[in-house]
Amino acid sequence: MSAYDEFRKDALRQYASLPYEMNELYTRYAVDVKLPSEAEMEDSGSAARKNEVEAYAKYIEERTNMKFDIVLSNSHVRNSSDAVTIKRMGELSESELNGKIFRNRDNKLGAFVNANARDAVVVKIGKDKARKLSILVINDGHLMFQALFDVGEGANLDVFELFASLPGSGALVAPLQEFSVGRSARLEFTMLNDGNESSTLLSLSKGILYDNAGVNLNFIYNGSGLTKSFCFFDTQGSGSRVNAAEIVYGSKEQKFDVNTYVINSKERSYTRLETGAVLDGSSHCLLKGYAKVEKYTKGAFSRINQRGIVLNDKAHVDALPDMSIDYSNEVSAP
Repeated sequence: MSAYDEFRKDALRQYASLPYEMNELYTRYAVDVKLPSEAEMEDSGSAARKNEVEAYAKYIEERTNMKFDIVLSNSHVRNSSDAVTIKRMGELSESELNGKIFRNRDNKLGAFVNANARDAVVVKIGKDKARKLSILVINDGHLMFQALFDVGEGANLDVFELFASLPGSGALVAPLQEFSVGRSARLEFTMLNDGNESSTLLSLSKGILYDNAGVNLNFIYNGSGLTKSFCFFDTQGSGSRVNAAEIVYGSKEQKFDVNTYVINSKERSYTRLETGAVLDGSSHCLLKGYAKVEKYTKGAFSRINQRGIVLNDKAHVDALPDMSIDYSNEVSAP
């Protein structure tokens, strides 16, 4: 059995054994995602749509005045960046599989994506290098992929990621994105979801920061009939910093289930989560922000701030901020 076959078998085992929500409170505040069967995924999309996807990508590039380095869809992949390698999951080496930081032993939906992802987008930025990267993901059928970002020591990476839907497409798009941010490195990551009302976005991301690394996260959820996200970032290096900003714009009958976890694991680490939701129509948003300050994190700072605005009496927002502090001396958690 190959390394990938073992990896997939383990992911399927985790998917079968885990509950959808680990937190008892969140089981009462959760939006379910309908996951496609293997047969539905096999029937979804067609290579015959390649020209249609490329034409739509060019349309978006004209409208945004951008040239995307990467275009991903179920039927078409385009890569023009020398910092990126796109492989089939089965082509990943044993070290790449074993080195993954999101093995999903605590996330059922993440395990499902691990088991069913087709493509792996591997991004490596060398020591002290600076790069910008733009990614366009087009929903033209059920699409699951993994993106592995390795930002080397002292490097700078700026990523803009746009999710859009081919007209008439209403499938599930599920990215699982992992970030390793090296010592004194910087990452600016902006993700904009503008899929159509019939589409579903299941977004999973996890990051580890090393000494004095810094990350700015910007998530903008606007499109898709249903959005469910899980974001985990851990300051495993002393002096590392995470600033996360999330904005939700809801209308009609859209549903959003936004889960964000920021962890202070080392001394002098800094985490801040700012979330805002503006809802109209009969849209509904769940904002679940969790911060944890581990033991022996002298000089750490952690903050969560969540706000919601409803524009009529049918829209609804539930804000569920939560914080756990294991080290109460000489830390700041206002």
